[in-house]
Formats: sequence, structure tokens, C-alpha cells
Amino acid sequence: KTLKNIGYAAFRGCKNLKQIEIPDTVQHISPNAFAECSNMASICLSGPINLDLQELLLYGCHSLKQLQISKDFRIDNGPFQFGRYRMVSADGGHLQIYDVGWGMEKKLDLDKYDTGKGYYLLDLNSRAVDILG
Repeated sequence: KTLKNIGYAAFRGCKNLKQIEIPDTVQHISPNAFAECSNMASICLSGPINLDLQELLLYGCHSLKQLQISKDFRIDNGPFQFGRYRMVSADGGHLQIYDVGWGMEKKLDLDKYDTGKGYYLLDLNSRAVDILG
């Protein structure tokens, strides 16, 4: 059987959770699903999928260092905020990620994070953010 939904606070506060890979079968992730997983360092969002991502999904995940996102990944409702980043699906469904830290909003140039393997890989600890003009 394939996983389609991740329920409310399903993994909230799970200190042993260090990384997750959300398969392309998942269609809905409820609020607080991974909130306060303070040791989670990496998350992989597979695709092509359309997720109904909710606020506070990654609230309190202060160890999150790496985000891997399929180039086919889409967000049905948004924006989705995680740390100092905001993710949206823009016109035509194309993924856009903004650095909203330091009181300014800067659009990331996702081509610079393209692995050539069908996904983007972002280092969330990097302060040197490449910006689209």
C-alpha cells in the first residue's frame, strides 16, 4: 500500500528523526507533521507531486541543513515557509524559492542548485545566496 497522507503532528517532537524522504505518492501533509524534530538535518521532497503543504510543517527543525527537491515538485496551496525560506509554485507551476531573511525577499536562482539528476539540492545553512536579478 502506498502512503498518501501524513497526519497532524505525526512525527512532532521525534528527536531520533534525522532525515526524511517524502515519496511521490504523498498528496497531503497536515500541519505540524514534522514540527520540533530538532535533530532533522535533511528532507527530500520527491516528485512529480502536488502537495498540500501546511504552515508549521517544519517549525522548530533548527538542525535542518539540506533540502532536496525534485524538479517536478509542485505546491498546491502556498506559500510554504521553512526557516528563512519561502517556497511557492508560480504561474505555470514552476517552483520558486525565496530567501526572506534579514527583512528582504530575494528569489533564489534554482539553476545554480541543479544537480543534473532531476532535483535541486539546497544548503540551508549557506549565507551566500545567489539571487536572480
